[in-house]
Amino acid sequence: MKHSHILINTISLLAAIAAFYMVGREIHTYNITWATAGEILQDFQWSTLLLALGATAIGYLVLATYDLLAIYHLGYKIPWHKTLLVSFLGFAVSNNAGHAIVTGGAIRFRYYSALGLNAASIGKIIVFSSSTYLLGAVTLLCAAYFFLPQDELNHPELLGGHLSWFIWGILLLLVIYWSLILSGRHRLQWKKINIGLPPTRITAVQTFAGICDLLFAGVVLYCLLYPATQMHFMWFFTVYILAQLIGLFSQVPGGIGIFESAFLLLVGDAHDHQIILIALLTYRLMYFLLPLLIALVIFAITQHQSLRENWQKIPGVIRMQNIVATTSIFLHRRLPVFLSLLAVLAGGILLL
Repeated sequence: MKHSHILINTISLLAAIAAFYMVGREIHTYNITWATAGEILQDFQWSTLLLALGATAIGYLVLATYDLLAIYHLGYKIPWHKTLLVSFLGFAVSNNAGHAIVTGGAIRFRYYSALGLNAASIGKIIVFSSSTYLLGAVTLLCAAYFFLPQDELNHPELLGGHLSWFIWGILLLLVIYWSLILSGRHRLQWKKINIGLPPTRITAVQTFAGICDLLFAGVVLYCLLYPATQMHFMWFFTVYILAQLIGLFSQVPGGIGIFESAFLLLVGDAHDHQIILIALLTYRLMYFLLPLLIALVIFAITQHQSLRENWQKIPGVIRMQNIVATTSIFLHRRLPVFLSLLAVLAGGILLL
């Protein structure tokens, strides 16, 4: 139990380090400095930036309710404000570091285990939260199919021109899933695999939460784009969802570069790409990097003492501390004698 606790704490620390690495990678990729960030932000009116910041705050609040809904459905007794905090930290890290089950999961293991949940219970929360996002995303993707022109759906650079078939496959799986939910079945069993299904009401709330999350995330970018492009919202949102899912399925952390490239490709030549790229960079700063920096500050404040204690439990660190302590004791005892010998030797040299 003790070793597993140390392992969980180590993984969560590595997740935070991975998030820091991704910040550095994004800054290097887009050549962002304080000066260039300031220049980018100056291209927007304050009202536009405030609207985007407000949408970001609401979006992360909705995102944090994923875990709250999971806790409610699974019947765990965790205070709602602590659940929202853990969910925010997990998503802020995983949105940037990628591989959400590992990075965001490590943050959840660290906090929820301290609140009394075991590994199996925390795993259920992670699976439930992931399914909430997927339900909202695939529902919006299927809806977006009916608004985007067919020639863009069949573009050869999007899944080799087979995006339409992919969406129809997703729609079929979604229909099958909802059929199982509406049938009232609570479990699916195949050989030794046993999967619990949520009731209809919970599934509907999951879908609604996932849709709202993506909707507010899209509004952040739309607020930045609309003043200069006058894009129709439904057309923009269709492009946004497709670009988001392409970035998600690419498994590139944060969809960095993939999301932006897909969005520009789907927009085509209808709008100035330079204006869109500036908006995309601002969106990256506002919706990804800013929440991550806030999350890392909260993580450092709330876990300072625990990190310090666990750092001292690592065998290599203990060995180094013992070496330093032994060396300090040796020098404390022998240093006066050593300095005296040096003084005698220096005096002898002067006499010669």
